[in-house]
Amino acid sequence: MGKKKSVSTSGTTKVSRDWGASTISNHDVSKLRALGFISSSDDDIRLPVFLKRRVQPLMSRPHQLWLYTGEEDKSRVSSANLSDDDLHDEVRRLTCYSMKDTIVLTSARSPYDLTHLPAEASTVTQCYPPTPESAVEPEDDDHSEETEDAQHALEDSDVQEEEAPEDDALTRSRQCRRINDDLITTAESSPSGQDNDADETASPPPAPKSSASFFAVEDDLDLSDDDDDVPLAKRPIYATVDAVADFAEQFTRLESENAHLRKTIKTSADQVLEAKRLATDAQNENILLKDEMKKLKQKMKDEQDAKRKAAIAADEKEGILRESIANLMGAADLSINRARKLREDSMIDALSLADSFVFFPCRSFFESFG
Repeated sequence: MGKKKSVSTSGTTKVSRDWGASTISNHDVSKLRALGFISSSDDDIRLPVFLKRRVQPLMSRPHQLWLYTGEEDKSRVSSANLSDDDLHDEVRRLTCYSMKDTIVLTSARSPYDLTHLPAEASTVTQCYPPTPESAVEPEDDDHSEETEDAQHALEDSDVQEEEAPEDDALTRSRQCRRINDDLITTAESSPSGQDNDADETASPPPAPKSSASFFAVEDDLDLSDDDDDVPLAKRPIYATVDAVADFAEQFTRLESENAHLRKTIKTSADQVLEAKRLATDAQNENILLKDEMKKLKQKMKDEQDAKRKAAIAADEKEGILRESIANLMGAADLSINRARKLREDSMIDALSLADSFVFFPCRSFFESFG
């Protein structure tokens, strides 16, 4: 029948890639086995095959389900071979194909065909085959009663599975812990240089627990203080996985904080460098201003000295000029006095001369008549 499945030892059952089904947890596998979908030998899982070949095409609508022509159909989704009898059995399990079958049904809904239409009209009419208006059949009372019985049976099985006794959970948890210890011992005793065949036959440790896994629910019931007395090498693997997960989370948080601190330090360093640059520029500008101020002071001092020298030179010139003027005025006064004196002397001499020439003869004349 071609490729069937590949079962991993990490607590998860994987279906072949050709079937296109997702991984199924142990909890789902046990539930499927209890409902009869999987045989006890785990030799074949036909449910994903049927879902991929018949149900999923109807849900995703890649092509009409009623156009399926068999193994040679080109629109076939999966390449896995499945006999008509096996497919017929899966249809009987999933639907009310035949009420005389003793197989436990998982759904009370009949398969859609010309005689079994959906209860509600669909808005996408092209997904259903064309049917006449008179093709709808009334529902059978016996059919509905058996449908309700099947639904109640499924609900009861779910309730019983959820309300499992604590002792059974503890027993299963101890068994899982013993398996984990055996896995750890096997991993420690195995040599480092194993070939690929040995790796395939060896059982890898179970996957870390998650909120939806089977071990995540049951292992938490058996957590006690006795784990502190167990050596680290003998502790269950899930505790180590939790510790590693916590460390990874803490490490990630510290890395983000470290990156934030580095960014803050870089920003502060850039601000300090900018402040230093501004201080250097201000210092250089202050030095330039001081030099310019010194030059201005020296210039003002030189101008004052030049003005002082000019004033002294002007005073000296003015003193010399005054002395020259005084000398000139003294010389002028001497010449005037001399001229005046000469003029006066000349007048006296003239008068005396005139007197001698005029008055003496007259005087002598008069004296002669006197």
